[in-house]
Amino acid sequence: MYKESQSLQGMLYTTPDCFSCSVLSFGETRDLRRVFCGLKDVLTPAELKALRNRSEKENIENSTKKVNKSGTVSKDKWVVNLSSKQLTSDEVSVLEKGLNFAADNLPINDVIVATESACKDLPDKTAAELRARVVNIVKTAKPPASNITRGERSAINNLRKDENIEIIPADKGRATVVIDKTVYEEKALALLSDDNVYSKLKKDPTQIFQARLVKLLKELKDCGTIDSKTYWKLYPTVCDIPKFYGLIKVHKAGAPLRPIVSSIGSVSYELARFVADIISPLIGQTVHHIKNTQTFVDQVRDLVVHADESLISFDVTALFTSIPVKDTLNVIKHLLENDNSWQVDSAENLSVDNIIQLLSFCLNTTYFVFRGQNYQQKDGCAMGSPCSPLAANAYMEHFERIALASAPHTPRTWYRYVDDTFCVIKSSHVEEFTNHINSQDTNIKFTREEERDGQLAFLDTLIYRKQDGSVKIQVYRKPTHTDQYLNFSSHHPLEHKLSVVRTLLYRAETVVTDPDDKSEEIRHVKEVLHESGYKDWTLFRTRPKPKEQNKDSDDDSCKKGIFVTLPYVEGLSERLRRVFNSAGVSTSFKPQNSLRRSLVSPKDKTEQEKQSGVVYSIPCKDCDSLYIGESGRKLEKRLTEHKSKAASSKSAIKEHIDRSKGHQIDWET
Repeated sequence: MYKESQSLQGMLYTTPDCFSCSVLSFGETRDLRRVFCGLKDVLTPAELKALRNRSEKENIENSTKKVNKSGTVSKDKWVVNLSSKQLTSDEVSVLEKGLNFAADNLPINDVIVATESACKDLPDKTAAELRARVVNIVKTAKPPASNITRGERSAINNLRKDENIEIIPADKGRATVVIDKTVYEEKALALLSDDNVYSKLKKDPTQIFQARLVKLLKELKDCGTIDSKTYWKLYPTVCDIPKFYGLIKVHKAGAPLRPIVSSIGSVSYELARFVADIISPLIGQTVHHIKNTQTFVDQVRDLVVHADESLISFDVTALFTSIPVKDTLNVIKHLLENDNSWQVDSAENLSVDNIIQLLSFCLNTTYFVFRGQNYQQKDGCAMGSPCSPLAANAYMEHFERIALASAPHTPRTWYRYVDDTFCVIKSSHVEEFTNHINSQDTNIKFTREEERDGQLAFLDTLIYRKQDGSVKIQVYRKPTHTDQYLNFSSHHPLEHKLSVVRTLLYRAETVVTDPDDKSEEIRHVKEVLHESGYKDWTLFRTRPKPKEQNKDSDDDSCKKGIFVTLPYVEGLSERLRRVFNSAGVSTSFKPQNSLRRSLVSPKDKTEQEKQSGVVYSIPCKDCDSLYIGESGRKLEKRLTEHKSKAASSKSAIKEHIDRSKGHQIDWET
């Protein structure tokens, strides 16, 4: 695909990862091999050891720094061990860093991915210059300083290899949970055994859904409703089966699971994103809709609660599995017919019926796999689908409009965020109103929570009723809250860490209404961030306001449509960004070696040859050349094509065989 003299070829490495990128062909630029085989060779072993020892010492010092000894934040909730395994001190120490913690790593594979992904959209001359500059930067790069001890590194390896446990995030509060694999699977299977909600399938229905979607898209394309670009964008090339897993509710008796379905890469995922973009302008336009905490605070900060009124919150039980899909489609169809704000370029020539047809496909694709068994969710919206939250919101807006209009006594205030609702209502009407909303729809049932001692929690706020009826608002932390945030020693960009500080201070400034409470909240924020290793200068010099724009990317290059994600390596990635931006390529940073990526794997694993959307390597048996390719289709199908072309037609692999006079390709590695 690329001229060999211009591409980053000969980048030979032993453990290629599976990330989406463009194709690299064989090459003969052998000097690059030394660069990308391992940048550790840039330093002598003694220098490398000195760097790691210095880093370990600094990180140990940072991790023990406190605001004051009496105000130290407890880490008892950071790691919840429900397993029979006795965790070592190093295992506890590394898990206490949080699953988003990124250990030191030099992800050369991902630098290759980003470079070639950008070069495929650049003019040949610009692409060649970009490759050359990237090579020069990497040649002089030093490995990142280690941010974990040797014991912690060993602990990560031991935890990863232990097949008897699962390490997963808690449902709420950012805690890390360790649980016996058998117990985890028993809990999941107990959920899936509910015949009222799930049914077992005899086989994987992916190919059936794929054929249906291809037929539907082809019909829309043939009649001119969508163009070829949209057709191929929505075409289900990547067809991974949705995967079921669960998060542990550590705050509830028995530690049950919250069911989650990961639909990324599934048949309908791209279509669901497309449909979600179309219908999203229709949702959230009612006076009862709450977009986030800030809009809620703005609505209630001047609220006065009368003596005969109560603060109440209502919560919908199992909203996503309760929504009636057919009725929801009718609700959204009515919105589409009466509001033309959805008629934007992305909708092309789609009619209301076309959109409903596509949405119906997404909402009814409710199958998934767990431990090799395929299941179908009987009712409700497909969990994990990008359009399901919008569909649920649309139905709830329809429900509340009818329920409030027909209520014998309407609450004075009713604000809803998805399935959570805050209201102010006459105390004498609470029971009557609760019965009323629970009798309106057989699918929608509410639980109720009343204020206690003049206080009621809603979202992440605590509403406190003062004696004169006015309210003050504080930040609310649930009992499961851990006060754990991104560890400052994690290999994340500094801007990511400062964003944590900005967000927490901004919340303190904008949510908390009482000056004394605000001072206490800011003090608490600084204390807990110190516990996560944040320096004084990050806390006292960072302004408490949200970022107005994403400074991780360049606006001008964004407009050009060339965008890549660079693996984050302190010092190296910043230099690479400047080079990419000078070539008109927008960049963002993403840490690659997080604990979540290394240790968390509760979902069913896809066999390597069945994986799609992958980057793969094909080595030569007789030399150190390596073909690196990308495919959105299943790997086994793409490898079959390579073998066929290598035997008969022109391809990079065939050219290498001919030029090397009979070298053999290692198809099995």
